[in-house]
Amino acid sequence: MEVRNWMFMVSFTLANNMNLTYSGSLNFKSSAAGNTITTAGKTILFQSSFDGAGGEWILQDAFTATNNDIFVNRGNLNTNGQYVKCRRLHSTSGLIRSLTLGSSTIELNYTQPLGLVI
Repeated sequence: MEVRNWMFMVSFTLANNMNLTYSGSLNFKSSAAGNTITTAGKTILFQSSFDGAGGEWILQDAFTATNNDIFVNRGNLNTNGQYVKCRRLHSTSGLIRSLTLGSSTIELNYTQPLGLVI
């Protein structure tokens, strides 16, 4: 089976009426502020990473990646008060990065210690 990786250097918007079956990794790479992510109620079926000096990604709705990990490597992930569910949340790169939570609820679905790895 071939594994593919998608890379997005701009905002990312899914449509309400689409079927999401992609199962590779989703990589957000940008050095620009103000990139938005809209999942339209879709469950993300793959790991996601955020990476870019000066980059910023702002959630517009819930981000549900129940059985997959989220990596914040560089830049700012702003959950914008939205619900986030994932297996684990990683931020261990040693590079300049931030996580802006506001009033977000973050639900980690990892059954072992260290669901949040910073």
